[in-house]
Amino acid sequence: DHIDTDSRFKNDTSCQMLIIETMRYHLAPEKRSSMQSIRTKPRKATLGALYCLGGMDSAKGPQTIERYDFRTRSWQPNGTLNTRRWQFACVILEKKLYVCGGRDGLKTLNSIEIFDFQKKVWNIGQPMLTNRHGLGVGCIGGPLYAIGGHDGWSFLNTVERFDPETCVWSYVAPMTNARCTLGVAVLENRIYAVGGRDGAAGLRETESYDPHTNRWSSCAPMQKRRGGVAVAACNGFLFAIGGHESSATNKCAVRHDDGERYDPRCDQWTLITSLTRPKEALAIAAVGDKLYIVGGFDGKVLDEVEKYEPVTDKWTKCSPLGTKRAGACLIHVPNYIYQSSLPTSPSSLSSLTTNRMTESIAPPDTGVFTDQERPKRIFKIIVIGDSHVGKTCLTYRFCSGKFPEKSEATIGVDFREKTLDIDGEIFKLQIWDTAGQERFRRSMINHYYRNVHAIVYVYDVTNLASFENLPGWINECDKHVLDQDLPRVLVGNKCDVSNDQIVVPNSVAQRFADAHNIPLFETSAKADEHQDHVNSIFMLLAHKLKHSKPLMSQPKLYAHRDISVSSPTTANEPGYCSC
Repeated sequence: DHIDTDSRFKNDTSCQMLIIETMRYHLAPEKRSSMQSIRTKPRKATLGALYCLGGMDSAKGPQTIERYDFRTRSWQPNGTLNTRRWQFACVILEKKLYVCGGRDGLKTLNSIEIFDFQKKVWNIGQPMLTNRHGLGVGCIGGPLYAIGGHDGWSFLNTVERFDPETCVWSYVAPMTNARCTLGVAVLENRIYAVGGRDGAAGLRETESYDPHTNRWSSCAPMQKRRGGVAVAACNGFLFAIGGHESSATNKCAVRHDDGERYDPRCDQWTLITSLTRPKEALAIAAVGDKLYIVGGFDGKVLDEVEKYEPVTDKWTKCSPLGTKRAGACLIHVPNYIYQSSLPTSPSSLSSLTTNRMTESIAPPDTGVFTDQERPKRIFKIIVIGDSHVGKTCLTYRFCSGKFPEKSEATIGVDFREKTLDIDGEIFKLQIWDTAGQERFRRSMINHYYRNVHAIVYVYDVTNLASFENLPGWINECDKHVLDQDLPRVLVGNKCDVSNDQIVVPNSVAQRFADAHNIPLFETSAKADEHQDHVNSIFMLLAHKLKHSKPLMSQPKLYAHRDISVSSPTTANEPGYCSC
């Protein structure tokens, strides 16, 4: 803030040039590749270390962790995971390492392990709602997102969001493509899902997620199909390395020895130089202006480590791992992660070998947060009805206090939250709005009705068919919701139109509501003067729930929900790391 008034800056031309160079570097990330110098390279003393976790070897799979020291350029054993995992995902959030899902033999996991770098202990985290292997994870701001994968039976397009403030997982908008062994990376406040494979073959498709709009958007596809791809963000670009083109059952699997670079500014993928050999199931991490890849599978499990420099477009071999691994995770832990007011040592994760996993620092039903730091009660409300009746607009009006400027048909599920203070007690309403079209709902229906606390049925007062279809929606609810006494309301939307456009009279709707013992509201999500009326719909449900329901149900012991795959694949089968 005081640079421009500092005499050294005013009088020293070289100082001015350095400051200008620094500003350009940080304000124009897309130009960093052309601005590399000795000043842009991180010092080894500040790099921290790389950690390679889990994976599959030629036997059951190692639980061990290896640490790479940038000064000695060597790998050393550095503890063990508490659960054997491969095809899992890792991310650092709030100075904690989250280890998510994966496979233990034939079991697909939903469990979460958390390593606290400050206290040097492992904790058991709140499990994901869905068992997932071959998933990707990413963080933007506070929340963590678990994306895609395979649940042991089918490929997934679903996405879960973990709120570290409430320690609750919830579903958000699903991807367009169901996929497993995809690559996930965060770039410019968007989460990118790249490649992977479905039941047929490797995929080229790329999607990006905007957490502010809860929408996935299609991006330019890669030039090659890449299942089991390694993806990372570096210098303002995405890099997708290796992977395979064929399905896991194809005996002529084609693996790639090259990679691609994605530029979000022009929405274009370009090929980069080749690796030493074709391989898939790599682990990848960005360290400063370089990429590191470790392990992988080329018909056999590998211990190779390579370093890529985007500026020169060159790969360099590094010291190999101590243990061969495929489907492992590679995580970069900078030195600042260890910094704390506690007297901790920044040397490594060596306490992994000495600390046993504890169930939690705090009781399992409260996680690591106090009552003052988290909403005391969380309720899930689902909004259902035909397509185009205004479900999304209704929930948007309640949560945002306005009508959306642009409304598109919901694909899968839209998810919104609103926190309320009722009589001094804090509540969080999680409002789920599903697509009305059957083709978008089949894969989501079980997730949609799970742990529901209240239901809003919506019809369009100008569309008689949407009203006549209500019995079908009620029957579907009765089929999937175990508690038949849940609070429910019926909402006739779009009543801001003229009387001659209304085809569902109030008297008819009221008789239907009375027959099903459901309160009736007629309102308009579009009209500003109906804001209070829309609010009263959800406030009525909140008051009913306040006196009838506890927290959103959560497993108290955070136990695994394991699903077995029907038949194992072996290391001799092409693409065995890609299912």
